[in-house]
Amino acid sequence: MSDPGDEEFAPNGDPIYRHIDPIEGLTPAPRDKQRRRANEFHLRRYLGDEYITLSERRSWGITLDLHVFPPSQDYPHLTLVTAGMSDLPMAVPDGFEHARLELMIGLPAGWPGLDPINEAELDKEANFWPIRMLKDVARIPQTYDSFLAWGHTITDQDNMLFDDSAPFAAALIGPPLGYPPALMRATTPEGDTDYLAVFPITAAELAYKVTTPNGGDALLDRLSAAGISAVIDPSRGDVVLDTWAIHLLLGEPARHLGEVFGSVLPEPAAALAESAETEYVLPVAGTHVRLTLSPDPLEEPALAIDTAARGNSALSAAVAGHRSVVTLTSAVPSGNSSGPAEEASQLAGFLVTQMITAGGRVTAVWLPHQGHVCTPAELDRDIAAKRVEVTFRVHPLDPEHPDRGAVTRGLRAVGERDLFRTDDKTYAECAANLRAVVRQLRDSTDPIVEGRQVRYAWSRYQLADAVLPGTDMPAWQVVDQPRGRRFGRR
Repeated sequence: MSDPGDEEFAPNGDPIYRHIDPIEGLTPAPRDKQRRRANEFHLRRYLGDEYITLSERRSWGITLDLHVFPPSQDYPHLTLVTAGMSDLPMAVPDGFEHARLELMIGLPAGWPGLDPINEAELDKEANFWPIRMLKDVARIPQTYDSFLAWGHTITDQDNMLFDDSAPFAAALIGPPLGYPPALMRATTPEGDTDYLAVFPITAAELAYKVTTPNGGDALLDRLSAAGISAVIDPSRGDVVLDTWAIHLLLGEPARHLGEVFGSVLPEPAAALAESAETEYVLPVAGTHVRLTLSPDPLEEPALAIDTAARGNSALSAAVAGHRSVVTLTSAVPSGNSSGPAEEASQLAGFLVTQMITAGGRVTAVWLPHQGHVCTPAELDRDIAAKRVEVTFRVHPLDPEHPDRGAVTRGLRAVGERDLFRTDDKTYAECAANLRAVVRQLRDSTDPIVEGRQVRYAWSRYQLADAVLPGTDMPAWQVVDQPRGRRFGRR
């Protein structure tokens, strides 16, 4: 990421913004004027001849300019495109052809400070952050001797990519949705340059991307289906709701989904075997579930952590020995997603899981959104009993205030509500108390009901009807039971 020092841009070379100090050892490479002229000719074919160029007064690593194309009849918004990232090739792997890249974003017409250019407005962080994000991402390949490509994500670990007012947690590299596909490749006498977009994404979208095989493409599909283009919209909602995924770990290699369905669903199995399909959308229970086969085992650190947490040597061996993976995710169209629709797809996912595990090829099941890994037999027992163990995991209720509460995620997957607790106790205290509540509820064969009371040490707790904070989703709050009341059920 970039140095947190001040930055200065200037339209057509005239200084209008703040300074950024060069980092020692990263003397900027000179401009490749021939390549830049060729790339500009390519951009003008699709975006028009009218644009201004913002130039850094001081640079480090690469000399990075920024072309700003104003709103037009074809594109009624601003388009910002880097110029200079492709001056140097990226350190791409052997056999990877796309070594030179430029990045772009769109901004709504009238964006303060850019439409029209205004120094005072650009000096405000709420207006400047898209420019800084674009520059920071563009400098990653040369700063870290690495490369960027379609589907890569950049997490905002240092809280420097976005303004505090923007609801984003990471940036995703992908095609410039809303622009002609031909814009993505500039074929010039100086060589090829690719043009990809930078999509700010939310924390839920990032979680979906990293827990889904081919998650970058899957998330881009959802963005596209929701009508989201390369134009940044800080007010847009998530394209994933109640993110869930179910990974079925297979003990033997599988080449296509026909082998997975086998005799369990013979009709689709035959068709999938004939076409050697590795992805399939299955209609079930009035909704749709997407199945994706990965012929290679999962190498996810989170899987190893969740497996180790179980402390089961047989389960650990099954996970370590798996050879391929089938991942179940929601196939609810993003534009029509809602809490109930996504919940129905998750319930359908568990039905499909039970059907496939009946075939005997699945050795372990991983629920990354719940932090739980188990054998198929354990999952069957837990679903039948609606046990909290299937879905229990404690999280901070609010990432910005991790000492203010704890929450379980995923109870709705087995027909129950999420549990949460929030009070003035520390997060560690909340987590310890909530674990005790869950443990006692789990050990009971009775269904979980509002008003259920449990005791832990000298404290008593009761489930009260509530909603998850910031949502309209029903939940049970774990509240202190006043002393003096009779312990038991109401």
